[in-house]
Amino acid sequence: MVYYGLSLNVGNLSGNIYLNFFLSGVAELVAYVFCFLFLDIAGRKLLLCLSMFLGGIACLATMFPVMYGGEDVEWLIVALSLVGKFGITSAFAVIYVYSAELFPTVMRNSAIGLCSFTARIGGILAPYIGDLGKTVDGDLGIALPLIIFGSLDIVAGLLVLFLPETRNTVLPDTVEDAKNFGKQQQTSKNVYALDHVLAEPKKGENNPAFDVVGEE
Repeated sequence: MVYYGLSLNVGNLSGNIYLNFFLSGVAELVAYVFCFLFLDIAGRKLLLCLSMFLGGIACLATMFPVMYGGEDVEWLIVALSLVGKFGITSAFAVIYVYSAELFPTVMRNSAIGLCSFTARIGGILAPYIGDLGKTVDGDLGIALPLIIFGSLDIVAGLLVLFLPETRNTVLPDTVEDAKNFGKQQQTSKNVYALDHVLAEPKKGENNPAFDVVGEE
């Protein structure tokens, strides 16, 4: 919803509509290149969460130049909208990869189809949310759709925090594997932390790592 909403809302921004559409396309292209470079470095969960937070905060920040600025800061509204477009485009690129890896093999196609169906519902509602700004008099009408989209973006980013990371992991094959997916990651972290503490030499003990080779 937010991706389509920000794309369709470009026409409601102040300034040259053709320039705004061009800059929106550039922001989208940069976002895809950014995801291509950092998807395997940062991981799916972190990149998706940060992208949603970036897009949401940028959209919500548009209320400040609207409320406290004048015509001389209209460019700032456009700039924040483009930052929001960059963030949500990054999230849009990651979410298809991340969603496919979260669902088990036995139901992956059906689950992705359901997600796509839900996204289409959001796409249907997006232009109506964008038109809400036309019902509000004054400059607030420009920022209202961005405030709504930004709020939804941040809520979605918070929900991502409850999902497991799928980078460099064995993907679930069955529904039972999917149920235990996140639990196994948390258990592995706890076991690693416990082993690290037990293996750490205590104060006053000899550390074998500092033994001299050949010393009797």
